[in-house]
Amino acid sequence: MNWSMHLNLWNVAAENLWRHRRKTIAIFVPLMLAVTAFSAMSFIRDGMLKDALLATEILPDITVQAMIGGRAERLSVELGEHILKMKNVARAAPRVWGYAPVRIGGDIFTYTLMGIDSGKMPGPGKIGLTIAHGRFLDTNDLDCAVIGKAVADHFHVAVGDGLDFGDELGNRGNFKIVGLFADDVQIYAADLIIVPIRTARKFFGYSDNEATDLCVYLSDPSDTDAVCADIRSSIKGSRVLDKKSVGDTAKQVYGSRAGVFQLMWIILLLAAMLTAWTEASSANLHITHEIGVLKATGWSTMNVIEMKVFENVIIAGTATMGGMLLGLLYLLAGAPGIKEYFLGWAVIYPDMKIPVHVCADTVGLILAIGFFPLLVATIIPAWAAGTIDPDEAIRG
Repeated sequence: MNWSMHLNLWNVAAENLWRHRRKTIAIFVPLMLAVTAFSAMSFIRDGMLKDALLATEILPDITVQAMIGGRAERLSVELGEHILKMKNVARAAPRVWGYAPVRIGGDIFTYTLMGIDSGKMPGPGKIGLTIAHGRFLDTNDLDCAVIGKAVADHFHVAVGDGLDFGDELGNRGNFKIVGLFADDVQIYAADLIIVPIRTARKFFGYSDNEATDLCVYLSDPSDTDAVCADIRSSIKGSRVLDKKSVGDTAKQVYGSRAGVFQLMWIILLLAAMLTAWTEASSANLHITHEIGVLKATGWSTMNVIEMKVFENVIIAGTATMGGMLLGLLYLLAGAPGIKEYFLGWAVIYPDMKIPVHVCADTVGLILAIGFFPLLVATIIPAWAAGTIDPDEAIRG
């Protein structure tokens, strides 16, 4: 194979792009904008899905809530003893939690305060929740707390400090910080304050026999559907959520949020393809004359087509790589303008970083989107240019 010939064709293609740089820019800019939009959307979507699925793994196999009039209400702890007698149920732990709106400066941000019975709940290591500093709650702890990174940053506290925590609803507590969650799962743990269940009951005004929900852990997770059916049939008015359903919901939510940006990049990509087709189809007299001269000096139709393909490979490659880089830099800068849309309710965290994840599959898809549509849009005009009769081309 004559590599020097292909290299020469590549050099000629690069020179043509520079000489006709207005046409090059007209194709390059919309394509790069399309790739930038698609890259940013894809990296955010993958990051959100990764965080959401990791958070799903932290959830219990089954969550049971009491429903009255379509709203979640407090339930009796005694229901846990009833569920614990069911087949394949290993644990049924009560949990008390709620949202605490707190005014910081002139804004109100909402935090999640959750009380657990550490003697009945599995430890953080068993469910994939990482403690970055300090320790988790012990069974004898009272008025102690393990907090997320956003909470620590907002209240300027660390392990060993006290947290005087009061919300706009009149609930108040004073906690000693014993642990700090790692930011592996930002969506789940960023705003989280975990305290002993007795402390949470005192904070929200629950009695000793009341809980917000029950966390059910199974000895055989493959039996989830059967246990859910047993709970629904034996506890009237209960809402039963299994881990898989919550994960599927997370995928649908973040996938639908990405749809708006998918529409935007499709419009930009179509604009780039139409521009490329128009520019390649309406070759001006000067370009037609050049092709005639090349064919008259011994160039074949395949040489001309190869040169045109190289031109588009250079444009597509530069625009695609540049678009991915711009998209990533935009996200690293905090994704201004779209962060609030993707995070939704999570914008209550003033300093929460938007999750970003770059995987090989997404990069491969971006490369395919950047290269192939442009090549398809120009292959027919390139063939038409290569088949021009040299005498007619030179004569104009």
